[in-house]
Amino acid sequence: MRQKVKQKNGAVRIRIVDDRYIFTLKIRKDAITHFEYEKEVNTQDLLNIKDEEILTWLKTHDIPFHGLIPIVSFTTKRYEKDLERATLCADITQYDHHVDYELEYEYKYEHNGISYFNQILKPIHLQYIKNCPSKIARAFDKS
Repeated sequence: MRQKVKQKNGAVRIRIVDDRYIFTLKIRKDAITHFEYEKEVNTQDLLNIKDEEILTWLKTHDIPFHGLIPIVSFTTKRYEKDLERATLCADITQYDHHVDYELEYEYKYEHNGISYFNQILKPIHLQYIKNCPSKIARAFDKS
């Protein structure tokens, strides 16, 4: 099952925010962007998800629902700043054996986000070049 999601350059997760469970399916659109589907669910157990919309997302991307099992786990603290065109997110992620830091520019709608993100980074002498591996990929690399 993991291989099917990996072939799609995707990820399936359930994020716990406060006391809420948020299912996410990410599928790579191109080298920079992903399709991202999110919906609140009433469980953190993938096998107990019965939501038809979520099952349709998986079917649309040819990902069989049966066999989905958690492989890695990590905790992220997120700090957000709402901007006109996007949300700027600063993440601190604790894995089993290391901590990492990430700054994300999450689009609210399609626009030249790289240019805007680089304008934000310019005062601290940084420039966006390409996306780093995902948190899930980094968790596998360090496990």
